[in-house]
Amino acid sequence: MILVSTIWLAGCTSPGPVSPRPEDGKKPVADAPAPAVRTGDLKLDSQPSQAEVYLDGVLKGTAPIILEGLPYGTYQVDIRKEGFSPWVGEITVDQPRNSKRVALSRPPLPPGKYITGALRSVTWDPRDGTFYLIGGATLYRLHPGGEGKVEQVADYAGTLDFRSRARIPKPSDGPFLWVHQEGHQQVYHLEEGRSELVASLPWDSRTWTMREGKLAYQAGEPGRVYVQRPKDQSPTLIYQVERDGELGGAMEWSPDGRYLAFSDFDHLWLYDDREDRLDNLPVEDTRLGVYGWTSSGILLIASGEDGGAMSGWGDIYAYDPGEDRLWKVAGVQGRHCRLAAVSTDNRTVYYTVSDDNEGGPITSFWRVEIDGTSPEKLSDMNRGYDMLAEGLFLVTEFNRETGARTRFLNDFNAGSEKQLDLPIYRVLGYDAPGRTLYYLERIEDQQGTEWVVHRYSLEREADIELSRDYSYHNY
Repeated sequence: MILVSTIWLAGCTSPGPVSPRPEDGKKPVADAPAPAVRTGDLKLDSQPSQAEVYLDGVLKGTAPIILEGLPYGTYQVDIRKEGFSPWVGEITVDQPRNSKRVALSRPPLPPGKYITGALRSVTWDPRDGTFYLIGGATLYRLHPGGEGKVEQVADYAGTLDFRSRARIPKPSDGPFLWVHQEGHQQVYHLEEGRSELVASLPWDSRTWTMREGKLAYQAGEPGRVYVQRPKDQSPTLIYQVERDGELGGAMEWSPDGRYLAFSDFDHLWLYDDREDRLDNLPVEDTRLGVYGWTSSGILLIASGEDGGAMSGWGDIYAYDPGEDRLWKVAGVQGRHCRLAAVSTDNRTVYYTVSDDNEGGPITSFWRVEIDGTSPEKLSDMNRGYDMLAEGLFLVTEFNRETGARTRFLNDFNAGSEKQLDLPIYRVLGYDAPGRTLYYLERIEDQQGTEWVVHRYSLEREADIELSRDYSYHNY
């Protein structure tokens, strides 16, 4: 039996499958092909962009992205970006081209600490330590005690939109909110968490200042200066520049509200509201500008042949209206001085000196008595200076090659300096008795800017975040 089987395997071939015989007059029928799989493309985008895209749990890339040739059906999609809540959902591909745009949102924020909308302005009222912030069309008040508490003061929806401008100038009588929208401008007085409309200005107003309830502003072409008193029904024109003239940018009331100082670059003007008289101060230099008034009522003036008043560079003058006396405080032949600060007792002026009229580099830092005597060089380094208290400065050293900024706390009276590792974008205020620094941090990413208000205790070296806001660039 074994022998027969072996012979058959060696000498024969397998018969194979037998084809069925066609019926008479008919051809054989082939098997039907399997149906084609239908596919489509899926385009996924996110706001903000560059979010990670997961399809059925598999990372496919970052948005915006096009996933090609997906079989028709329903897919689980996850879109994730650090700092935002993830988006998770099902998306059906049922046509050749499919798309989905997802707006990611930031996670819920602790109440009482965050503001919403594009941050437009932040200022500090040193009288009570209160901050005022404008986020979107809403005015907020920030109490810096403890961990910080933010409360809404007023909503200007309908007055503010994303094309309008709003800011809070440096406090004089108190903080004011200035709103500029196409067609009109408005000034609100802020007090104890309330806002009160105090003035409406022409649409072309450029600069204004208020003291003792009196409003002064510049408007029109050629430039004109107006004063409006609390009981006036309409403003009074006090000055108009000549046909080819130009008004300077700064103007300011004296601390007692009697004098208004402004310039047309070639002249420095002083308006006496009590006597209704306008005088031209006899400063010999040209390109004049107003630095401001000391709290003791001394006017500080900028000058310079090379456009010093426009950039704040040149010589520094002072004028005492009580004694009708004008004198030079600081000036170096062929170099440019710029006012940095005035001491709290109004006796000392701090200023920088530079060979370059365009703002740098600074070659030295000085102080001088306000009467122009006893000048003293404090530093030869290229730095910026923000005075926090008498002799105490926040110093910024800028690396032009890398763009890095290094901050120092410099006490010129004690002769000490300490580096501060803080993300300071701008100093907001300083509480001298409590040795507390308030500052603003700026964090940029591809989609927008995050603004953070900090409180830093110099004694405890403790940094506390008080408020936070995120503003998209397309706002």
